[in-house]
Amino acid sequence: MPNHLLGLIVVLLLLAFSGEVSAETITHSVAVKKINQTLAGQFPFSKSFQGTRVIFSEPKTVINALDHTLKLQMMITSSEGDNMLLAKAVFKGSMQFDDFSESYLFEDLVLDTLQIQIDSFTDSKPIVKAIKQSLINDFDDIVLVNLEQFSSELPNRQADKIEISMRKIEFIWK
Repeated sequence: MPNHLLGLIVVLLLLAFSGEVSAETITHSVAVKKINQTLAGQFPFSKSFQGTRVIFSEPKTVINALDHTLKLQMMITSSEGDNMLLAKAVFKGSMQFDDFSESYLFEDLVLDTLQIQIDSFTDSKPIVKAIKQSLINDFDDIVLVNLEQFSSELPNRQADKIEISMRKIEFIWK
């Protein structure tokens, strides 16, 4: 082997092991179960609009592993006297990083489906309209993942890549 080729190999090995050339990738996985626990701490809560009071409860993360999307399912209850409306709602949205709280929030909620499960009102249309048009647009921040609650070795910035699978979300920093 020629001396200059051997010298080049030695220099490359020294650079690789000296720390000058390093590309550390940090990966952190968060199970859907953990996300649901985080959500449960923020629910139930109630909202009112033009005399309609609605309670949002039982949040659950819904992951579609095929298209790598995240949705939020919750129960919605409204009652007045003996009358009650109970519905299951699924919201589309986006996961966005909040620098101040070092958290991933579920933002830009859009009602995907609303299934009425119980309706004893004679006319529940005003309640359903209030839910669809106003109440869902006025949510406080919904925290999915707070990076501060995990290892202090995680970067306190937005991940470079996020991979969504059936049972977990993986955050990758490069």
